[in-house]
Amino acid sequence: MKKRPILVIDDDKEIRESLQDVLTDEGYKVVLAENGQEGLDFLNTTDQLPCMVFLDLMMPVLDGQGFRKEQMNNPNLSKIPTILFSANGQLDKRALDIGMTDFLKKPIDLDELLNIAAKYC
Repeated sequence: MKKRPILVIDDDKEIRESLQDVLTDEGYKVVLAENGQEGLDFLNTTDQLPCMVFLDLMMPVLDGQGFRKEQMNNPNLSKIPTILFSANGQLDKRALDIGMTDFLKKPIDLDELLNIAAKYC
């Protein structure tokens, strides 16, 4: 198992659990959050920051854009590679606008997902 976890933030339970299954099968430790606020709460209380964050754009409570803004305002968190994923057709522009490291379009291509995980973790 890899040392640092991957944080997956998505309000869709099936997507969270599917990503967890795929990444765990590849030897990654995965932490799940239902929305941006849960993700921030984890980041602000953990002893071990994740090697990367997979972040959905559209979520209740705190969306991906709000999460990223808070993340970028914290020097300890701003360096964590953050990968946006969304079904939104303008994903590449939205990702660049909020300073994302990379992006994946839903439905997520698993080979692409694993390539990105290998690149940052």
